[in-house]
Amino acid sequence: MPSLFISHSSEDRPVAEALTRRLAAEGLRSYFLDVDPEQGIRVGRSWERELYTELRRADAVLYLSSASSDVSRWCFAELALAPSAGTPVFP
Repeated sequence: MPSLFISHSSEDRPVAEALTRRLAAEGLRSYFLDVDPEQGIRVGRSWERELYTELRRADAVLYLSSASSDVSRWCFAELALAPSAGTPVFP
């Protein structure tokens, strides 16, 4: 099963969470959403290190494009790193 990294602005968190619920309803269990209580970054972990580790591990990145994500420096960093790791990005 492919592993997906969901890149989003924190302002778009409700949309990102709705997307993961839909993916899970369709049977996808291997995804990374930083704020997900089960599959996201655990409390006490180095969030930046976890973020980059999961991004390198992913088979694809789903980029939730919005006015907020388009100006987010973290979304930019994720989108810049993905191709260097050979990971396709799907907007």
